[in-house]
Amino acid sequence: MAAPRDLGKVGRTYGGRSLPRDQILMKNLLKVREQQQYQMGTSQSKSLSTNKKKSDNEEKDSESNQEVIHDLKMVDLRALLLNGNSQFHDGVYDQCYISYMSALGELMNPPKHNIDDITQNDIMNLVDEVQRQTEFILQDIGQKDNCGGLNSALKDMNTGLAVETSLQSNNNKCISDSIVKMKDHLRLCDLVSDLMNNLGATSFVQGNLEDSMEQHMKSLSLRRVCEGERSLAAAESLQNLANCYERLGRLQEAESMLLLALQVEGELDGGKECTENTSTLNNLAVLYSHMDRLKESESLLNTVVKSRKSLLGTTHRLTICAQRNLNVVKEKMKMKICTDRVLSESSEDEKEASISSPQNMVYDKTEEKE
Repeated sequence: MAAPRDLGKVGRTYGGRSLPRDQILMKNLLKVREQQQYQMGTSQSKSLSTNKKKSDNEEKDSESNQEVIHDLKMVDLRALLLNGNSQFHDGVYDQCYISYMSALGELMNPPKHNIDDITQNDIMNLVDEVQRQTEFILQDIGQKDNCGGLNSALKDMNTGLAVETSLQSNNNKCISDSIVKMKDHLRLCDLVSDLMNNLGATSFVQGNLEDSMEQHMKSLSLRRVCEGERSLAAAESLQNLANCYERLGRLQEAESMLLLALQVEGELDGGKECTENTSTLNNLAVLYSHMDRLKESESLLNTVVKSRKSLLGTTHRLTICAQRNLNVVKEKMKMKICTDRVLSESSEDEKEASISSPQNMVYDKTEEKE
């Protein structure tokens, strides 16, 4: 399985980064929190020792404190997300659900501290509001139709600020303030999309497939406006949606999601071989196998095995997984040939008995998704 892009991802196929890495990230977050608490304490001390300062300076101190408090809250919520990831990897899904829901509750207006008070509508309203704010920001800066999303727009703004600064323009202060606000909102959007992705993963393993699908759809919507239609984050959500569709028996829709994810990854990688692409191909091959499209499945898995041997080596777990899947598909193809031969040589009564026979319908091995 491909490693997640950044903090907090459980992973597009419900595995994600290893627990030790989550623990390292948690320690880093706690260090940031300590630094910010120290910064806030220092600022308050200065304010107490300079009672004769002008009101405008006091307002600046107050604004600075509010910014630090806000940053502390974001660090705490990100820590909740990472804690939920650790619980997910440990298989403690009830506790994992509580961690994700607690973080979402704190982001609501007004905050809901008791997760029993949080409804599915509350969650969807929160996501919709964050998405509306994102779209409003894009519209406000004249990039409503920018399919690169808020992240791309922010890079453009940073480039614009550098140009304005080099020209000694009076507008660079305004651009700088806009960039700060956009960065702050992007952090919020990224956090909410991660929470929705991981909450969807938790709902999936708990068997709540309809909830999982809705949560992944919301995560996909946020990721598209924040990171772009053609982003790795969007491809990640498409993979998760494909898993939901497949489990619900909606195989054609699952195929559409995987093909779109494959297209996005191909555009990002410029057609080069990469682990992300091979994981999508592997999962598409498994889907085709379940749809009894064995020749297509075999062809895809041959490509995956060849690519992984080149990229990762023959002993890597992903290479071994793909080879195992290929062997299972080949075994299925042999069984199908044998069954077809028996049917062609049998009488009508024997054909009917053979078709209904369990041993001709059940395989001892199944392919592995990633």
